[in-house]
Amino acid sequence: MSKVTLRATLSPQALKRMEALKKAGSTTDQQRKEQREQREKRQKLFKTVEWLEETFPKSFSKTDPKPLKLRIEFDIFEIIKDNDDFSNVNIRNALGFYTSRLAYQESFLTHSHRVDLDGNEAEEIEQKHKDFAATRIEEIKLKIEANKDD
Repeated sequence: MSKVTLRATLSPQALKRMEALKKAGSTTDQQRKEQREQREKRQKLFKTVEWLEETFPKSFSKTDPKPLKLRIEFDIFEIIKDNDDFSNVNIRNALGFYTSRLAYQESFLTHSHRVDLDGNEAEEIEQKHKDFAATRIEEIKLKIEANKDD
């Protein structure tokens, strides 16, 4: 049976469903461009976090994160001002990603002080920050559980 004959035998509703499925299955050039841009942003984010971990291993760690000094980004900005590989936006995005992780939030419950870029104790962690971390931990765990069910 040819396409023309098949289409003629389908109901209008079936034709609409077929067209919707065809659209849903195909990506436009714009969608591919957006996906590529998102992939590039993620790669830059991961590259920046990796650079932070390599450059400041006493304060940034995947396996043993420590609470970072408040406004530590300004210390990093001073260091990268002559580095064309990273912008202030890259650093802020990487810090946002790094500090939103479960292990980082849990570090507030096991440490008494924040650390600077050299791993030295900075300011003491305030109770409100520990409370906020505890709330974030619960939110993250709930999100993880919800994703397991999907």
